[in-house]
Amino acid sequence: MKAQAPAKAETPAKTPPKAPAQTVVAKQPAQGGAAPAPLEKQRPGRTLHAYYWDFFKRLGNECNRTWRGELAAAALVAAGSYMDDL
Repeated sequence: MKAQAPAKAETPAKTPPKAPAQTVVAKQPAQGGAAPAPLEKQRPGRTLHAYYWDFFKRLGNECNRTWRGELAAAALVAAGSYMDDL
């Protein structure tokens, strides 16, 4: 009979300790029935001009990214319209 080697005890893989969960504490509104601050006071410096500036920047970026597809679609529509008139 062969002698069996003693089985090695399996050790679990070492994992780093978990960081404690971060909690979010909601701020309670001031007592006395104070109304929430108007939008102008919540976001200072955010004007109508800045809103439209950001809007047109995003529109420009989107048009720059998709112009080839839009040009191809317009060419197909134009060709289809031209062929329909023949």
